[in-house]
Amino acid sequence: MLELTGHRFGFGAIGFENRTIETAEETAEMASLLEWIGQMEGSVQSFEDWIIDIPSLWDRFDTTGELSHNKAVKYDCVGVVARASGLALDRRMNSFYLEHGFRMASGVSGDVGARFKVRLAEVKNALEMMRAFLEEDNTQLSLENIADGEYSSFSESAIGELFMAIDIKDGLIERFFVRDPSFINWQALHAMMLKDIIADFPLINKSCDLSYAGNDL
Repeated sequence: MLELTGHRFGFGAIGFENRTIETAEETAEMASLLEWIGQMEGSVQSFEDWIIDIPSLWDRFDTTGELSHNKAVKYDCVGVVARASGLALDRRMNSFYLEHGFRMASGVSGDVGARFKVRLAEVKNALEMMRAFLEEDNTQLSLENIADGEYSSFSESAIGELFMAIDIKDGLIERFFVRDPSFINWQALHAMMLKDIIADFPLINKSCDLSYAGNDL
């Protein structure tokens, strides 16, 4: 993140000027980023090969914290929680992401194991998309003058759908609101606990990756 944006937390990373590779330094930076992606892909694949072949782990994951398709619909679940229970919901299902290699990961059993597999598949797909963006992207973004008014939008975060609303008044942000995916998915957590013991709570909870304190940005 530091190499790509100039800050290890990505501060100032949102901009509207496309970077083009023009110098030897920028070429070396691109090569470094692609090398890092390759290393990450190798590490993730090694991790998957290792963890898939641990019977005791899957005995713990499978059938634990099940959330049925109907319950996922009832509680309007989003993100990994929804997709692991068979809901085809992802704000990246549009031409922009599809053209850069996005593939929706999904499961049907709705348990800890399904959520784990969906998350692992999304990590691998994210690395593929990062490579595609670095190698192929020629997207042009521009920010025009924004008139006063109310605006809203949806986006997919690592945990699920974000809803964002912003009010502009006198050319300034008067109010900005984010409804994060954890706010939605917390409502369904109790439905995953009905057949499991108290000791399973941390495992089920963390399989949903819910935020206690803030916006899942």
